[in-house]
Amino acid sequence: MKSASADHAGHIFISYAREDDEPPPHVPEAKGFVAHLHDQLRYELTQIGGDYPALWRDVKRIERGHQFEPYLEEALAKASLLLVVLSRNWVRREWCRRELDEFVRRFSKEEERSLRERIVVVRKNAVPVAEQPKWLQGQEGYSFFWRDSESDQELDFFVHGKIKDQRYVDRSRELARYLWHRAQQTVPPPPDPPPATPGGRAVYLSKPAGDMVEAYNTLVCELRGRGYRVLPEAAADLPTDGAAAVVLMDQQIAEAEISLHLLGKQRGFAPEGERPIVPLQLARAARRVGARISEEERDLRRFHRIIWAPRILADQQIVGGDPAQVLCSFGDCLESDQVVSDSLVGFSQFVIQHLDANAPRPSPLSAPPGDGAKIYITHLESDSAYAEILAEQLMKHGHEPWFPAFDGEESERNRLHQRYLSDCDAVVMCWANASEVWVRSHAAELKWETLHRQTPFSCRSVIAGPPPQAPKNRFRRIPPRTDVDVVIDATEHSALPPDLLAPLLERLTNHASA
Repeated sequence: MKSASADHAGHIFISYAREDDEPPPHVPEAKGFVAHLHDQLRYELTQIGGDYPALWRDVKRIERGHQFEPYLEEALAKASLLLVVLSRNWVRREWCRRELDEFVRRFSKEEERSLRERIVVVRKNAVPVAEQPKWLQGQEGYSFFWRDSESDQELDFFVHGKIKDQRYVDRSRELARYLWHRAQQTVPPPPDPPPATPGGRAVYLSKPAGDMVEAYNTLVCELRGRGYRVLPEAAADLPTDGAAAVVLMDQQIAEAEISLHLLGKQRGFAPEGERPIVPLQLARAARRVGARISEEERDLRRFHRIIWAPRILADQQIVGGDPAQVLCSFGDCLESDQVVSDSLVGFSQFVIQHLDANAPRPSPLSAPPGDGAKIYITHLESDSAYAEILAEQLMKHGHEPWFPAFDGEESERNRLHQRYLSDCDAVVMCWANASEVWVRSHAAELKWETLHRQTPFSCRSVIAGPPPQAPKNRFRRIPPRTDVDVVIDATEHSALPPDLLAPLLERLTNHASA
């Protein structure tokens, strides 16, 4: 499969003031200065050929609030160069300055000279140096006007939607060649996706058509980074033989708890004797949705499809209209489908939150309860999925997990919390998304004498789960010994293998035999 980085040698974010792209009112079909320059540069870049950079500008033309919108965040995050259309309008627009500040922040670890070379200035009109931000001062840039020394007037190369001076074309060609060469030097290599997590929860991420490859690669990194297994293997292509492709899809869809499908304009290649891969994978996942489930599966979350059908991609490419209609153009719509048209950032967040909220319930006990310990697994609501994974492992060893409550009155929840601390045999704090303050404050209350307990806890443990963080590493190396007995570093493990839990299980076994 062709990687996303092969399509363009980097991305260029164009920062401009809306007023500088207004078409003349008497020529409504004409383009504004920025739109025309965008098209001119894109043409010049294609004439240079090879892996040329992609140009991006915001075309929504809306007033901003105080926060960047997700599609702007995505575009700035991908940009390796910033093209500033500097004008008297630009320096007066707070939003334009914030785009510059955010771009500088992203590359703040680079040397100043290297960072400045990532910023290219197009001068639409003259702006006093004192009014320019620090990062634009000292840049000669590319001027699209000249000053008449006799009249001291600015004479624009582009007026009322038309080129008035041949120097506009010459300057555009010079600028395009500079951007092409700078992009070859500054584009960072695409990061390798994190390795798959053995034993992690499996998600079927459908192989994409060409227009969704970049989004696919982003989601692979996001899912793997959170410990999920991505099926089929991201680095492998689907078989070209239709029968073999269907067998592989069915096997891996059967192993996954959900399937994700990215719908754009393209449908992908067609394995021999089959329809194209995008509608084909939708159809195979729909077959799994409609399959009868066994009694063992009846208590687990049902398999379903989640579809991303964006209207606009981060590069401003218009993809489709109504998401439900887009889905229907690829295949049947199912009642259980969840269709999202948000930005890629929004879709990724939706998927992660959905997976967290719909983690499979613990399977039935594989060992009889016996005289196992009563373990209070205290955690934040956002860490519930991870706490349930721990509970499943403890139940397999005959222990009884207790969970905090997250609904009801705060006073009632606090009373339940105190009762569990008083009655349980052991406490485990799950630390995945929780803060260091939360963990340390909860550990500090585990002094059995102040909890109206008759005996000490058999074990007070902290399990530091993913993602890895400096506070977790520090806590593991220097734990509060008076408050915590066992600290388990599970930051690289989402499945909590039994050997990792050995220190905790050993203490609990000693409790049962005492």
